[in-house]
Amino acid sequence: MSRPPGLESDEGGRPTTALLRRTRFGRLGSDRRRLATWLYRGTIAWPIRLASWALVAIPVALLFGWRWIPVAIVGTELAWIAGMQWSGFRQRRRDAVLEVEQAEARRIVFAAFGFAGSGEMLHRHASFAWRAGDLVFKAAPRGDEWAWLGDHLPTVREDGFRLALPVPALDGRWVVDRWCAQTWLAGDHPVQDRWLDVLALCERFHRATAHLPQPSFIEERTHPWAVGDRVAWGEAEPPMPDPWLDRLLDLRRPVSLPSQLIHGDLTDNVLFAHDLAPAIIDPTPYWRPAGFASAIVVHDAVRWWDADPGPLVAANAHLEAFPQLFVRAAIYRMVTSIAVGSDDPETRREVVDLATWLAG
Repeated sequence: MSRPPGLESDEGGRPTTALLRRTRFGRLGSDRRRLATWLYRGTIAWPIRLASWALVAIPVALLFGWRWIPVAIVGTELAWIAGMQWSGFRQRRRDAVLEVEQAEARRIVFAAFGFAGSGEMLHRHASFAWRAGDLVFKAAPRGDEWAWLGDHLPTVREDGFRLALPVPALDGRWVVDRWCAQTWLAGDHPVQDRWLDVLALCERFHRATAHLPQPSFIEERTHPWAVGDRVAWGEAEPPMPDPWLDRLLDLRRPVSLPSQLIHGDLTDNVLFAHDLAPAIIDPTPYWRPAGFASAIVVHDAVRWWDADPGPLVAANAHLEAFPQLFVRAAIYRMVTSIAVGSDDPETRREVVDLATWLAG
């Protein structure tokens, strides 16, 4: 119904490949650059472009003389323009048809939950979430996972936070056509100066979820995040060799802490609104020590948001075995990022150095 999260695409939503890189137009003025972009309506890798000039210009030069080379190159460019225009026209037609089909499919799903309408896309989410009335729809995890959350999250007492709860369809199903629904909560994602608030909320939330039982579906998951979690806790071997990962694995020491249900991805799933308690959305369940969730937030804030690690580490100094929890958080995120192909080695050093210092 929508492009799977994590698929790389250009500004127009088209998948990118190594052979389709945006043509750079040098020092053209802004008006001429816009004109060139409109004419080509796409991307041409320069090696392919130059090769096309040669394939046309060389035979023309041999047959008619070298002075015809500029004419051959101009003709080649006109052919590229015509092809790009035609390709863009066909793609726009396909996109229009696909959008109509997707909109109709969404309306059917929304209607199953009692909402009549097309809804609106929520840009605050990274994975194609839609708001329809008082509900937010997203791609569903395992059906048994969402059903378990729907049965158990309502028993969590909201202590200084609001919690987005799973909502069943009118016929009682938790997942309809691979979509699930949760309550819509007002608020926006935090900016970088709210990390201490997120960490305080993390502890309050996990005190409130300490009574929940261990779900069976966690042991059955095989997605990259589950693999990263198991590697971090020594329950699986790394799926690939990596020198940075090896450094982290060498820092790991035994930890003896009780496990409970945690939200394993609070970093970007907390909303703040004026005069309202913070909201927690998109619960991602794991069965680990509560402090592991805080360590994941610290890792993400430092690695992906360039947060100052000093205040964040100090805020978690009271957590038992926090240095080892941070080491495991770094392993978890690194293994997962490598597995899904979104890892940037340039961002690893600071986190590995911080883990080394903490585990010191």
